[in-house]
Amino acid sequence: MWDPHVGMGTVTHQTIGYAFPMGPYYWILEKLGSPAWVSQRLWLGSLLFAAALGVLFLLRTFGLRGPGVWWPRWPSCARRTCSTTAARISVLLMPWAALP
Repeated sequence: MWDPHVGMGTVTHQTIGYAFPMGPYYWILEKLGSPAWVSQRLWLGSLLFAAALGVLFLLRTFGLRGPGVWWPRWPSCARRTCSTTAARISVLLMPWAALP
């Protein structure tokens, strides 16, 4: 976890997200008896859902609302969700999902 060769020592970006929020999330679901594969899919699904909601919020902020402009909303959310899965590393997906 600790890398003394960078600067005066650092924690790599891959391990930061595992401590929080992923560590407590998986610990709680393990204590509730959830299988690891279910916990993983719930985590990734919630990140993708958050990314789509962020796009909806962004489009509403830009003023794209109403029944006449429904077309840019859902395809934009779907595109954002699909582009978010390209990395497949959920720790790196957290800021990407929160970007909008």
